Amino acid sequence: PHVFICPADKVVEGRPVGLQDDPVSLPERFIRLKLPSTEEVRRPFSQYCNWNASSTLVAASSDNGRYVCVWQTSNWTLVKMFHSSQRRPCLPLTFADNLDNVLLWAEDIASTVNVANVMVRNRRKDRALLKLPERISKKKREHFTKTINMMSGMKRELIDGQRITGIGCSRGLVYVATTELISRHQLIDEWAPAIHPKFNRRFRAAVREVLRGSSSAEAARESYLGKLPSGVLMRILAYAAFPTEEWVNAARTRS
Repeated sequence: PHVFICPADKVVEGRPVGLQDDPVSLPERFIRLKLPSTEEVRRPFSQYCNWNASSTLVAASSDNGRYVCVWQTSNWTLVKMFHSSQRRPCLPLTFADNLDNVLLWAEDIASTVNVANVMVRNRRKDRALLKLPERISKKKREHFTKTINMMSGMKRELIDGQRITGIGCSRGLVYVATTELISRHQLIDEWAPAIHPKFNRRFRAAVREVLRGSSSAEAARESYLGKLPSGVLMRILAYAAFPTEEWVNAARTRS
């Protein structure tokens, strides 16, 4: 019930040392991260782990524990634990390559992928679902399951979703592979007026006040805010939108 981390190209005495070298001293270069036990599972196991782009976070998923854990590498403490909402095994996972604190993971069979922000403290707001396209509709799945049950005399439950076999991120795009298809998705990593409604409520309110102040006659006469070119003001707002967890956590702190 541990995750072992060791750099495969660690340099010792001026030469790279791989996992196959120096088996006696090899354990000294390992970092052991213990997977938390739960009331249901005393001995959790893990099949997948991954780092974020800056190597400040490492995450591991547990299939029988049905959760995902995230540790920070500065002191190797557990900073977040995401439980499966559907009580299914958690398997492939990856960090967004352009958003350091955003983690994506898949459950065994599902129609969605979890997209979570590690640094959001409010558990009701720390994740969203990325819906996958399906070649077979839910109605057709129900019909197929009923037909199989009638022919076999057995009672199988409806398979609601697809078996997800892999997740990857590249240049802000998310690629999800299932046994049915491969899909590509765009993560929001930049603010723009067209997608403004998708952002946090507190940030939207702040933008509204800024735009109201910059457009007033008093601001045009007495404030530098009113004298900013529209393009410059939009760039400032886009910069202020991230990191998004700052807006979510601020809303929780002041509420």
